[in-house]
Amino acid sequence: KSSNDKTQQQQQRESLPTAPSSQSRRSALTKICTAAIATSTTTTTILPQKANAAPPMTIGETENVKAKVERSIRPKPVKSLRPKLSLDFAVLLMRSSYNALDAIDCVAMDQFQRDFFFIRQAEYQPYVESLGPGFVEQGQLIDPYYFDFISFAQYATISRDVSGDPPAVFEEQQPAEDDQGGDNDDENSNGEVVPQRFVPKVIRRDTSLLDNSLLPLKHSELVGVLILDKL
Repeated sequence: KSSNDKTQQQQQRESLPTAPSSQSRRSALTKICTAAIATSTTTTTILPQKANAAPPMTIGETENVKAKVERSIRPKPVKSLRPKLSLDFAVLLMRSSYNALDAIDCVAMDQFQRDFFFIRQAEYQPYVESLGPGFVEQGQLIDPYYFDFISFAQYATISRDVSGDPPAVFEEQQPAEDDQGGDNDDENSNGEVVPQRFVPKVIRRDTSLLDNSLLPLKHSELVGVLILDKL
């Protein structure tokens, strides 16, 4: 072969994206997608201009007439003596559902947290009133009545965020790598409160999950796997 052919083949090999085994799934996909965009002959953008994802929830959505009617026609929770839950097991169930949603990359987790908050806020008082005074220990996962409420709110949020046509590429607010505040607001060496700092990160869903109809099933599968791994 001519030297020009060899040089061209070498350049093509060098331009191929690589995904070292030490890189995370997300990091590897970022490099591959970036290389594909750079070599594409068509004009494109990293983030879609429009996405048919569930929009961030608002108080108005949780308190409109439709939401109130839906709450009014639900079956009332059954009042009965029920044993306390294991705290470790209750936390495992909640955490597994959250981590599984994060793993399938269909919604920014900062949006999920906001949506989850609004649904909890709207649903809690009607739920407590349907049971009566003294039945619900707010914030106590070992209380079966409170766990029923918080798990319902979590899955109502998950169902909303995986439905429709979630984007495969989106931005998510994540803690900055150089953040001094750690996981929460904290104090620095001078005793000053340092609020946690977030920066936008581009998230790209795994190519095996680009079919949005697979997301609910994949989420359920991952939840089961995560729970069984800890038992």
